[in-house]
Amino acid sequence: MEIIVLFLAILLMVGCTSLTPGGAKVRVTSNQDAVKGCELKGAVKGTSSNALGSSAENANIEMRNNAAEMGADTVLLMTETAIGRWSEARTTGEAYDCSKKKEEEARPAK
Repeated sequence: MEIIVLFLAILLMVGCTSLTPGGAKVRVTSNQDAVKGCELKGAVKGTSSNALGSSAENANIEMRNNAAEMGADTVLLMTETAIGRWSEARTTGEAYDCSKKKEEEARPAK
């Protein structure tokens, strides 16, 4: 019985990906117009394999965290794939820094 409880506890800990403070500020979009005028930081991805069924969410969180580490605040989502019976998920995107674009949009017109 103790082995089963230990196994379940480990499975729960491994199955969760936490959003970092930086990752929480990254938005994900599939609208290419949203990143026009933004600085491309590079390709970004997230992967997760979780038998509990939250793989897609965990892959998205990993992708957002990775984008934040690159100095990005926006991800243009390119692919979102669920694979296999054990609920593996992969996401890919392009990481952008849109902070300058947001500053320009916030300025009053002259």
